[in-house]
Amino acid sequence: AKYFGVAAPDRTYVAAGEISQMFESNPERLHDYCLDDVRETAAIANILSPSYFYQARVVPLSYQNCVLRGTAARVDGILCADYLHQQAALPWPQTSREFAGAVSEATATGIFHNVWHADVRSLYPSVMLASQLGPASDHQGSFLRFLEQFRKFRLEAKDAARRAQGAEKEHWEALQSSWKILINSFYGYLGFGQATFNDFTQAAEVTAQGRAILLGMRDVLVANGATVIEMDTDGLYFQAGQEKNDGEELAALIQQSLPTGITVELDAHYPAMYSYKSKNYALLDDKGRVHVAGAALKSRGMEPFLRNYISRHLEMLLQGRAQDIPALYEEYVQKLQEHQLPLADLAKREYLSQAPDKYLEQVKTGKSKRSAALELAATAKRVYKMGDPVQYFVTGNKKSVSVVENSRLLEQADPAVRDENVPYYLDKLKQIHEKLL
Repeated sequence: AKYFGVAAPDRTYVAAGEISQMFESNPERLHDYCLDDVRETAAIANILSPSYFYQARVVPLSYQNCVLRGTAARVDGILCADYLHQQAALPWPQTSREFAGAVSEATATGIFHNVWHADVRSLYPSVMLASQLGPASDHQGSFLRFLEQFRKFRLEAKDAARRAQGAEKEHWEALQSSWKILINSFYGYLGFGQATFNDFTQAAEVTAQGRAILLGMRDVLVANGATVIEMDTDGLYFQAGQEKNDGEELAALIQQSLPTGITVELDAHYPAMYSYKSKNYALLDDKGRVHVAGAALKSRGMEPFLRNYISRHLEMLLQGRAQDIPALYEEYVQKLQEHQLPLADLAKREYLSQAPDKYLEQVKTGKSKRSAALELAATAKRVYKMGDPVQYFVTGNKKSVSVVENSRLLEQADPAVRDENVPYYLDKLKQIHEKLL
């Protein structure tokens, strides 16, 4: 809800471990908490559900199953329904095999300014249509026929969204988003082992042509003095050069080099970009907002204080305030040393991969490695099940400790007794700080 901006600033929060107790002591507050949860769920549904709603009008699945089933299953349903309607025989799927995938590479790291993102419009669907790469077993031609129809409709909806305003814009955005998901699923469907019309030879050819197109775009940019920063599947980030510093001009040069049916567009400009490694980067948009991508920079497996530090560090870096970073680092060091950070900011959150009792049996027989989260759950006062979240922090007084042997559940911590492992957390902060420099 916070991510989508629909969380009310004054909403009621109740920690998971306090719900049972609050039901007895303060049911009114729990009632407010539940209502706020429902309001947020409705707001999130208004953002995420329209694409599935529109797909349910085309895919032979219920609205619920459009959400629950994978994208390949939706394409399979469309094709199989069409064959049954035509009273045509369905083919036998091919046996799965591996094939080379897309280009994904950080070609440069560090800070860059005047950065553009060039994106190939529906790369894989465009390649399949331009080269007529459909399944060999599709003797009715349904695959490419549906793909052409869906792609045409999606591009029309996308153009309409650009022209519209307000509620009408949201309507067209939901439509184009739903069709984007669906048409991009057609490529994945070719390489899906359980797909009725899969074709691994064609899937490999699609990715091969996609790689050639992206590498060709890179070569055009480099030849014209630009610096390519990141390439990923169907687009790339680049810094315009000194001579040709206009992104539109460079995009026009790229377009001239592309095969018929393949269209490039500049979908964004960023005053600054920080490239850490492949698929891990941060972008400063024209409104001064920072967008972070990649598990190395914002993984939910990190402690909250580290995610917050990375966010502030990157913001300073991208906004030209690198001189403030040492002071930021010292601020966090001091807060750790003086126990000023809430224990919740130091706690990791993990979801139990199995039932605690089953885990204990497997540890005894040597079939499972020890896990701090599972051991804490196994000895907790309340019953934990597989899939439940567990929050815990590390205790002790040395930076190198066994986390399994030195950890405590957050819900069992006494805020007045601060026994978190300061050297351990200082070392984690130092490692993150040095990686970002």
